[in-house]
Amino acid sequence: MQQVIRAPTHLTGAVFAIVAVLAAALGIAVAVGSYAGIGAVLFAAVLLWSALAWRFGVIALLLLACVDGIIKHVAPSTGTYLLKDIILVVVALGMLVWVAVDPEHHPRGRWSGAWPWMLYFGFLLSQAFAPANGVSTALAGFRAHALFALLFVIGVIYFDSARRFVGTANAVIGGIALAALAGVIQFAMGAAWLRLSSGLAAASLHYATYLPAATNLMGGSVLMYRAYGTLVDPAALGLACGVGILFSAAALARACGLGRLALLGAMLVMGLGLLFSGSRAGVMGTVVGMAALALLSLSHRSMRVVAYLGIAFVLVALPLAARVSGGAVEERLLSQQSAAYAAATRERANDIALAALPRRPFGAGLGTTGAGGIFRNAGGGPLALDNVYFAYLYETGFVGLALLVLVQASILVLTLKCALVAPELAVRATYAGMAAAQVSLLAAAFLTQGAFDYAPVAQIFWLFSGAVALPQRVSSGA
Repeated sequence: MQQVIRAPTHLTGAVFAIVAVLAAALGIAVAVGSYAGIGAVLFAAVLLWSALAWRFGVIALLLLACVDGIIKHVAPSTGTYLLKDIILVVVALGMLVWVAVDPEHHPRGRWSGAWPWMLYFGFLLSQAFAPANGVSTALAGFRAHALFALLFVIGVIYFDSARRFVGTANAVIGGIALAALAGVIQFAMGAAWLRLSSGLAAASLHYATYLPAATNLMGGSVLMYRAYGTLVDPAALGLACGVGILFSAAALARACGLGRLALLGAMLVMGLGLLFSGSRAGVMGTVVGMAALALLSLSHRSMRVVAYLGIAFVLVALPLAARVSGGAVEERLLSQQSAAYAAATRERANDIALAALPRRPFGAGLGTTGAGGIFRNAGGGPLALDNVYFAYLYETGFVGLALLVLVQASILVLTLKCALVAPELAVRATYAGMAAAQVSLLAAAFLTQGAFDYAPVAQIFWLFSGAVALPQRVSSGA
């Protein structure tokens, strides 16, 4: 009989406490008619938790990563933009003190995957402090590409038991489902969403898509407001929903009864959020990741239900859910005009990156593709470099791209090995979801620069990657 592992009580308490503070902050803001204090309330509460109990800080960081976009839209300030960064530093310091004062907390054994991570992180750190361009640009690039890679080390210490491993996966599913639900509500409200705040109006209009076919039929300009939910933009929501769907699908193997129904409901909400985001990268990554999960699940009889339900979800649920939008989603994702424009833009940007290599074989410098993949003064105007691999090649040259491939390959191989040999079903299923999510992000990386940079997928990926360094802690911990 397979062992049933439940989330630890203290983890559940932390999640409820953090959600309560989020709700209180939003409630106060609505009551007084101003959103200016949201960032300050969240910062003070979460920083206190992180300092007093660094493990609570880890969960706080994951959950805040699932709502940081809407915080930035309604309360844009330096404090809200640096909130996750400061929490990460506080959590890391708290962990170091915790390990230093009690030798019993030292992890035993050789860390798998440590050398690839050290080479990758060390190289990007050297590029940040020996920049090819300005220091501020290089530090911004380091923050985007490598700062949250510190969670690999934190994850090694944090995941010391199967209960915490599975419980944190549940928290990931809940956080992404919350972001997706906000995206569904946003899509349903349409223009009414814009009236909630000036920041949300500006963000929504920035990510609006004109629908030519609908315009011709209705005789006027028709806008589709691409959903971003509580995240920073539609691409971030699409990637997050894909990761959430894969974590949820894998969790079906360890759930039963109402738990399985709840997971299916979360998958439906995240599927709608994925489609309403209009993210081609997210959709492609989800399909590829679900195929990987199905293949991996077939290796264990106890997980075959995941394979069958996953295939059904892709073949039936997603196409049916797409019809809810009345054709708007299909036009965004599948119309020849929209797809051709996106492909031409990406091809032009990739050509520019390749043309720069003979002159700059070691890269143009961290941060030179800018936030969201915008070239700085390249090709006569701003171009979206929506490809992780070309972005690394352009910024860091062949060395940076090779180290990215090395660290990704090492983590994926270790995760697949854990998924195949883990003794408990709950742990094995969580590893399978991790592997499928990474495959999903690697595939989506061909169509977006943010596959391993955007919140919350970056935080989730790097934190969980630490679990494969010392997998015996997860399998044998109390």
